[in-house]
Amino acid sequence: MVACFDGQPVTAAEVGEHVRPIAPVDGRTSTASAQAAALKAALRVRMFAAEAARRKLAGGGGRDARSRAVLHQALVRDEASRNAATADQIPLDEARRHYEARPGEFNKISKVWVRAIVSESAAAADAAYREVTGRDEAAFAAVAQRISADASAASGGDLGEAHADGIDPAVRRAANDLRAAGDLRGPVPLGNDRWVILRATRIEMVVRPFEEVARDVQHALARRRETAALDALHGRLEAGHRVVVFDDELARLPEPAPPSER
Repeated sequence: MVACFDGQPVTAAEVGEHVRPIAPVDGRTSTASAQAAALKAALRVRMFAAEAARRKLAGGGGRDARSRAVLHQALVRDEASRNAATADQIPLDEARRHYEARPGEFNKISKVWVRAIVSESAAAADAAYREVTGRDEAAFAAVAQRISADASAASGGDLGEAHADGIDPAVRRAANDLRAAGDLRGPVPLGNDRWVILRATRIEMVVRPFEEVARDVQHALARRRETAALDALHGRLEAGHRVVVFDDELARLPEPAPPSER
């Protein structure tokens, strides 16, 4: 047993179902504990199942894993409907505006040009990210020229096309997440306690007509709206439940398998 939820045991097996590698968060070199994240996910299922039962959304009282899963999904569907978070509820004009502003999210990108800031410690990388967040390319270049521990500092961190010969593989992989000029990614580890922050300066892609991707855009916006609604609901529900965590037992959960290379 790794925790108690409203006096009921939360088992290691239940939490273990949610253990996943922790995805990096832009702006932070450190990551949360995979075990702590798994416990939070398991408790969230418990909270959502309890709320679904209170709303009488599905059968069962949430006393076993299968019943909780059914109730959890029922609540997700109910919140999506309440918050207009389904694809059919996303107006086409809203989807079109988003697509025109962020076409890189829905089209294949062929080339990405980047600037980089390389830091020689995690703390310096986090500080550098904070310094360039929300600033334009000229400001990024100035910071790179001043502090980057890389030969590209002389040119304001200009690395050129991110998939060209000679580019560090970690930079290439990170550049795959840049979808529009101005996007930031990092800090990304380069090894030997070196970290890199990337800023897209130019993106090359073939932009499809909106009519070809309209449904994809609606689904993407619906997922974002649903995520925001569920996160807000989770925040409201937390205060209404009693949770006791047994840290020693939580720490004994296995580490997640490392993510595969992209």
